[in-house]
Amino acid sequence: MLEKILLFIIGCILGSFFWLVAERWPQGLSILRPASHCSSCQTPLRKRDLIPLLSALQLKFRCRDCRHPFSKMSFFAELASGCFFVFTFPQVLTSTTLLPFVWLLTAFMMALADIRHYILEPKIFYPASLMLWLWHFHQGAAVQWL
Repeated sequence: MLEKILLFIIGCILGSFFWLVAERWPQGLSILRPASHCSSCQTPLRKRDLIPLLSALQLKFRCRDCRHPFSKMSFFAELASGCFFVFTFPQVLTSTTLLPFVWLLTAFMMALADIRHYILEPKIFYPASLMLWLWHFHQGAAVQWL
């Protein structure tokens, strides 16, 4: 049970990052700078405002400073990612069991970009596909072309 809770927390944290990537990359913005901030007043978020799920609920989906509402999709991305980790993370970690999980995780990140911008983001798709195919071939996995 403790491992499921830990997987949920890790999934929520990564879900927050995945949403940031889905929001910024298609617009050509850096995923590192500036730090997370309110899109309305540009005030950087405090550390206590960065706790996945809990901060959004505590702040009632509004900026702490200007009270401007923010997207509820970040909350749902964090929640979905947490659930995704709990229900799909392999129980035994091997390269064979981890590959499908990474494929699904990549699809999840692309789905977030699609939800946010209605596009299949090439900056996510091409590098992820290349990395996964190389890993797939390195593992000696069979490939079906048809």
